[in-house]
Amino acid sequence: MHELALAREIIAIVEQAAEGHNANRVRVIRVALGAFGHVEDSSLRFALLAAANGTIAEGAGLEISRTTGRAWCQDCRNTVILETRLSPCPRCGGVKLDVVAGDELRIVNMEIE
Repeated sequence: MHELALAREIIAIVEQAAEGHNANRVRVIRVALGAFGHVEDSSLRFALLAAANGTIAEGAGLEISRTTGRAWCQDCRNTVILETRLSPCPRCGGVKLDVVAGDELRIVNMEIE
């Protein structure tokens, strides 16, 4: 379960940011997950609950948004939205695609007290 390692890193970053703002508690953590990121929402949620135990983020809510996968098509020279990493270009059917978005896992923001 690589989600636990990701959750520990998220909590470490959140703790550092919260302490830098003299927070007493983290109420909500918002993350964006790319469509191609291979991170399961429910597994990440469970892992974050475990990783936050005993920290300033214990009991914090988690809001997850999914970002679309996008690629630059070398054939038609357009940025396109992809259903899956292996999908052909929806405009021209080309397969020479450079993924430009969809792999990310990013902390968007958080609410603190």
